[in-house]
Amino acid sequence: RYRLKAFHMTDFVAGAAPYGQWGKKREERLLEFIQVVNRAAIFPVSVTIPIATYSSALSEDQRARCGNPYFLAAWGCFHEVTKWLRANRPLEDEVAYVYDQGDQGRGEVFKAFNFIYDDHELRKMHRLISMDFQSKIRFTPIQAADILAWTVQDEVLRSIGVDRRPRPENLDELRLSEILYPTPDQLREIVDHF
Repeated sequence: RYRLKAFHMTDFVAGAAPYGQWGKKREERLLEFIQVVNRAAIFPVSVTIPIATYSSALSEDQRARCGNPYFLAAWGCFHEVTKWLRANRPLEDEVAYVYDQGDQGRGEVFKAFNFIYDDHELRKMHRLISMDFQSKIRFTPIQAADILAWTVQDEVLRSIGVDRRPRPENLDELRLSEILYPTPDQLREIVDHF
């Protein structure tokens, strides 16, 4: 409709092409995209593991056992989706995860998935079918996830007092789930599972 290959929130906020050329229509179009996300996102989930918390809360041995913050964040997302499934979906419903192929921590996300998938009981408990990495151009739901991820990062930065970038007006219309932001004690408790 707007002749975009793929929507990218960082470029939108920066006013990069083609978004900067939209002029006064920018916010109106963002609201339209947000309304699509709100209709389509069944359960948006986010887990944020600040590197400083990860480094200071966990011993070297604990970090070696659990991988890096991406592994723990992915594990947390799998866990939160499982909790939601148990509360809201029939027992036979399972999940096929799809991540953006450009994600920085995708190797660790894959390790977290395999940690669960390779254990028959954990796989059954988490209702896992598969995991794949796709381009946001080919798999458009990732574009919705891009808007959600940018917004979560913005919320976290603002919550710790970092307000370094402009915030689009209509972003408050986006329906977010709770942003999980484990304390050092909670992080240590999670790592004890490994």
